[in-house]
Amino acid sequence: MTELKTDNEILNALRDNRSAAFNHLYVNIYPVISAYIKKNSGSEEKAKDVFQEAVIIFYEKVMNQDFKLTASIQTYLFAVCKNLWLKDLRDNRKEIPVDLQEQKGFDGPREEDPFFQNDRISTLTKSVQEYLVKLGNPCRKILIYYYYFKYSMDTIAEKLGYASSNSVKSQKYKCIERLKRTVPSKIKTLLYTS
Repeated sequence: MTELKTDNEILNALRDNRSAAFNHLYVNIYPVISAYIKKNSGSEEKAKDVFQEAVIIFYEKVMNQDFKLTASIQTYLFAVCKNLWLKDLRDNRKEIPVDLQEQKGFDGPREEDPFFQNDRISTLTKSVQEYLVKLGNPCRKILIYYYYFKYSMDTIAEKLGYASSNSVKSQKYKCIERLKRTVPSKIKTLLYTS
């Protein structure tokens, strides 16, 4: 059995339905996914389920002749697993880590994601993250809960200890105004032309 060294060799082995390709994915990529999921409120069992689902999705894509891999296989699978895990957390209403500082260990693969290889998108994403961190709490938490996780104002009020959803709306408005004042015009241009 030959060792698979490149992404093209792995893709060809998957298309030939060779078990070596699947073994390679589990041996070389699964540990990264498992660590990410366990660090973010998950278990080994959940990590296995998410990775299995991601491999199936990836395999189905690979079998489509039109599929073009624009990132490494590890980056692609990491992005799929991360999205599946976040969806699982949202669907089960588990606490999702909000502090962007906690995600530092896994920012690398995200930057390699094809979506973020567009220079304008990459600059915009990094800049918005920087300004959200500078904004501090509670603004950062409110904006992330509302825009990223799509939580209702009532849910945010409950999570952050506000008296009512109207209090959260008022605070969100103030946070956005504060963010608008601190974001340089260069970033605003990127935001409005995306």
